[in-house]
Amino acid sequence: MPDLVLVVGARRAALEAAQRLGLEAALLADVGTPRRFERHPGGFAEVSFEAEPAVLEAAARRLLGERRPRAVAPVTERAVIPAAVLAAALGLPGLAPEDARVLRDKVAMKERLRAAGIPCARARPVESGKEGVALAEEIGYPVVVKARSSSGSRGTVIARHPQEVSRAVAAIKRTAGSGGAALERFVAGRELSVEAFSADGRVRWMQLTEYLRPGWSNLLPARLEEGLAGEARKLVRKALAACSLRWGMTHTELFLSEDGLRIGEINARPPGGGLMELIERLYGFDSWGEALRHQMATVPRKKLPDSARGAAGNVFLHPGAGVVEKVEGWEEVLRLPGVVEARLRLKPGDRMSPRLGTGQTRGWVTVTGDDAEKVATTLAEVESRLRVTLR
Repeated sequence: MPDLVLVVGARRAALEAAQRLGLEAALLADVGTPRRFERHPGGFAEVSFEAEPAVLEAAARRLLGERRPRAVAPVTERAVIPAAVLAAALGLPGLAPEDARVLRDKVAMKERLRAAGIPCARARPVESGKEGVALAEEIGYPVVVKARSSSGSRGTVIARHPQEVSRAVAAIKRTAGSGGAALERFVAGRELSVEAFSADGRVRWMQLTEYLRPGWSNLLPARLEEGLAGEARKLVRKALAACSLRWGMTHTELFLSEDGLRIGEINARPPGGGLMELIERLYGFDSWGEALRHQMATVPRKKLPDSARGAAGNVFLHPGAGVVEKVEGWEEVLRLPGVVEARLRLKPGDRMSPRLGTGQTRGWVTVTGDDAEKVATTLAEVESRLRVTLR
């Protein structure tokens, strides 16, 4: 019988990776998961990821039956707490439930980091637009208003005046599962992330991503001089230890400002934004497979490559709200040097909703090359060549 992994959260790439590794995967999904996942051959069950621990455990045990998994793997942000609850119940490696709850609450996470002496912008909870405006005036505009437990920048607003603060807080409070609103000082500077694999408390591999345009375009590896890159790795190691992140894959966002490096937030699951695919292209290993391996109690023996094979980046495509009237320049985009993958699902007459988070896209372009500067230039060219007219 093949080893079994309990995948918590629906991401097709994780299920495909389990198959490549010769693992059986049982899928525990959140309510509202697309129906196509119900046909997953390793077994499928649906439960609210906001349910009480006893309800989560009962759903998992019904799904597993007599089978005993070797790992519980959270692959979405909302899966982090349920996966921690189930790993503890099954005696498997993972976050303790109390640590998972801290990581899912941006206010509590920042307090944990600050208590450990790790630089980060303090996030403070706000219960109303009026309270948010008062806090913004205290710390100074611009401020960042975000949902305490969201992912993919959904609901995040950089507010520059009181009306924007009030609207952002009201919108977050109307959103189910947001955890309420939080407000923090805006940190000007470059945005980065560090992707890492850990096993038994040891960070085994790290790489740095540069956000060329946060939420839209990414570049790997980040263009940082080695001393600064080393500081970023050291800071992230300290942050992971402070949050008791001992197993699996993490995605930590950072800011590089005139005051130095600061942690933005830590995500205890594989990243979105196409970063897993870029990692695989650049480093030549199965990124999703390693994410699963590093959730297992047996520490992986294989050393992963530290050096990237050139550079790679992507840009996501979405024209904004309106009705598409005309799409121009796509053929020009396809002829740009280094374009290795390109998808566009846009045609005249399409009615577009606003883009609320990084998961909403109508296409993407992936670029590779020997030089990070050239890849960044090509990605900027993609955005300038593709012209979408809306009405």
